[in-house]
Amino acid sequence: MLNKLIMKAYRIKNEKLIGIRIIQSVNDLLPDEIEGDFIRPEYQNGQLIETWTQADQDAEDEQTRSTESDQGEREGMSICKQIRDFIVTKRHKGQISGGQFKNIRITLRPVFDSLRSGDWDIAEDEINAIQRPSGDLGLVYDKIKTEIEEYNV
Repeated sequence: MLNKLIMKAYRIKNEKLIGIRIIQSVNDLLPDEIEGDFIRPEYQNGQLIETWTQADQDAEDEQTRSTESDQGEREGMSICKQIRDFIVTKRHKGQISGGQFKNIRITLRPVFDSLRSGDWDIAEDEINAIQRPSGDLGLVYDKIKTEIEEYNV
């Protein structure tokens, strides 16, 4: 899932910035790249001078928190839709009854509410508090639990 740290890789050639790209890990760096959060990398006598101030870092941290929160909400809403479509499909195929369909939605309401607000850790607590049902309902439960657990890794 997308709950991963994003870093910037700067490509430097002849002490000039020639490219920036997003990477997931320092292991993704190419030989002529450095990782960091520099506004404008500067060199003096062949050495990189960091011009990043605490105010720059605070602003970046705030933007990152906001972006991660928005991303968590978007992904939570997306997974809610996928789960609902999965349940509706089961209902239309006759794999679950109308009563089961309603009970699933009632039981999962706290999970859905947490996902919609981007609170994946709370959604995981909510799904763990529900006893796993048997049969086709257990398959629905397993799908939801797996999606939440994979996101929270």
